[in-house]
Amino acid sequence: MSGEEALRKIDEASALEILRQAQTLIAAQIDASKSIDTKATSVLQASLSLAGASLGAAALAMGDKAWLPAWGAAGLLAMAIAFILAAYLAAWTLRVTNIAAPALRPATLIEQGMHEVAAKQAYLFIAFELNKAIEINDARSREAGQRVTRALYASLAAPWAGLTGAASFAAAATPNLLTWLAVLAGAIIVQQLAARVFGSSQR
Repeated sequence: MSGEEALRKIDEASALEILRQAQTLIAAQIDASKSIDTKATSVLQASLSLAGASLGAAALAMGDKAWLPAWGAAGLLAMAIAFILAAYLAAWTLRVTNIAAPALRPATLIEQGMHEVAAKQAYLFIAFELNKAIEINDARSREAGQRVTRALYASLAAPWAGLTGAASFAAAATPNLLTWLAVLAGAIIVQQLAARVFGSSQR
């Protein structure tokens, strides 16, 4: 069956329902995008606060009569770096992106001559164009969700980074240093496995 034959078999009500489904789906994508932005904003705020607190605490090791040992400052600096990475990933997610709306501009419809064709043809044309937007929105949403997931796991890995940094700095003997480097590698492996298992939320 050719495209023209299929078009003739679709009545106006069916074409309108196809268009309505496309508009509903884009509206849902917009809501999902807002949810991702909300999560990214929360991760950004929390990560910046914790990074600032870690850096401020590490500064206690400076000075002639500092009571915080150097290994403690090293751990806090390592933890701050992990939180800064999480904040960066969250901030990159919040950069300005174009999300298609569930409608086309009137100028586009007029330029395509939609005011001169039957209603069902206009409905199907709009639905077809919105389908392109749906695919683009879906790809952008998937990418943003992955970034938020990475930001979350970077923030969860921060305590591991702090512990390992402090222990590595405190270790005087090479075997101990290698042991703590192995602990760090194990923490990274666990974090990566968790990211693969849980991945991005499909909500």
